[in-house]
Amino acid sequence: MACTPTEYVGFIGAMAFFGAFISCFFLPALGDVYGRYTLWVVTIFCQLPIYLGAGITSHIGVIYVMCFVLGMGLIGRFACGFVMLTEQLPDRVQASAGTALMVGDVIATLYITFFIRYISNNAITLIWIGFALNIVGCILALWIVESPAWLLSVGRKDLALQRLRYIAKINGVHDFVLEDLKQEKFVTLEKGEDAKKEEAPTFGSGGQVAEQLESDVAEEKSLEKDAHDKLVDGKESVD
Repeated sequence: MACTPTEYVGFIGAMAFFGAFISCFFLPALGDVYGRYTLWVVTIFCQLPIYLGAGITSHIGVIYVMCFVLGMGLIGRFACGFVMLTEQLPDRVQASAGTALMVGDVIATLYITFFIRYISNNAITLIWIGFALNIVGCILALWIVESPAWLLSVGRKDLALQRLRYIAKINGVHDFVLEDLKQEKFVTLEKGEDAKKEEAPTFGSGGQVAEQLESDVAEEKSLEKDAHDKLVDGKESVD
């Protein structure tokens, strides 16, 4: 790369931004259709061979392609991952958590700039750091689940119930509230004074909340069965 013209080197960053620009037109929409978790986990796993290739190749054309794909991965991680994060958090911490994530991203960008300017102009070290962090993300993805809010928005209430139970278990929450279920909005409350001050009705324990959502799911299935039976009876009477 030392003998590569400056404009060719500058085009590396341009390809990454171009990949991010192009993916903005379809990746967020795919996240709405197939789920935030699905797009996020596919993105981070697809990045593994890209990081690996970037660490061993010296061909400028290959680097262009890899930077373009990594730019697309930026949108997959942030657009889908950020929305998934905020949807799984209570309203009271969504803003602070989102802000912390963005601040961390800015700090990482500044560190990369400082590293290349004052420590080394060889980015191979940063590539292997990114590769290691990507592996950590892939491992942690095994304990992350789809957003219950998205599952409710597509009508998969039974699966939303399972994911909500799992999230409550991981966070050690035993008493929690489902507020405004029809609007796909979850509010989780710990035991204590804060929970007593909430206006939303509490249902006692996680088990009772689960029973209520199960009842809702069972009622919908019963209505579907009644409609199907009426349809069958109507066909038989016509015959």
